[in-house]
Amino acid sequence: MDSLGDRPAEEITTREINALLTDQAASGVAARTVNKTRQLVCAIYNYACQESTFGLARNPAAVADRRPEPERARLDFYSPRGGRGARPCRRRRRSPRPAAPRE
Repeated sequence: MDSLGDRPAEEITTREINALLTDQAASGVAARTVNKTRQLVCAIYNYACQESTFGLARNPAAVADRRPEPERARLDFYSPRGGRGARPCRRRRRSPRPAAPRE
């Protein structure tokens, strides 16, 4: 975040936040990493905008560009139990238990 310099927070613009994110994306990091940086800057400004803290008038990161992220891969879960090798877990259907005979 050295690109924002040693300046008061209220002087930072959305254009500068976008430039920071573009520079980070150009360094080869994933879109998710760039979006996490945007979320962090946005959270810092949200805190600073509270009246009880610094009372900044606006959050320039709130409207900064988000990067599109690829769809996440599906996770396969395997059961530790099983005969040979790992098998995918499947939800077992529970059959209703017969009622206990009454005496």
